[in-house]
Amino acid sequence: MREKFANKSMAREAKQAQHRDFLSQVDKLHEQERRKQEFSKRVLLDDFNSNNAKMIADRRDLSAQGQKARRAERYNYFPFIGQEMVEMNRANLSNQLKQDLQSFMNY
Repeated sequence: MREKFANKSMAREAKQAQHRDFLSQVDKLHEQERRKQEFSKRVLLDDFNSNNAKMIADRRDLSAQGQKARRAERYNYFPFIGQEMVEMNRANLSNQLKQDLQSFMNY
């Protein structure tokens, strides 16, 4: 009877050992899966942060270029001369139209 009990006990212990091994393998697989997810999440976050920083830098550069262009435009012309040049062009155009009309009427 003791042998039968010992055999049952050993069989139960072997079964429990198999069960523990199976559970430890499942835990290892679960831990690996968790690490993969954590790694992929970290990679995505790093990629997002680097692209975001690049976009911000591009916007700053574009803004700085726009400001430099506006400053350059501001100091490259004198606004009062423009009106005089427009009036002179209008007068020249008017004179030319008068001459063309006169030459047409003479034919």
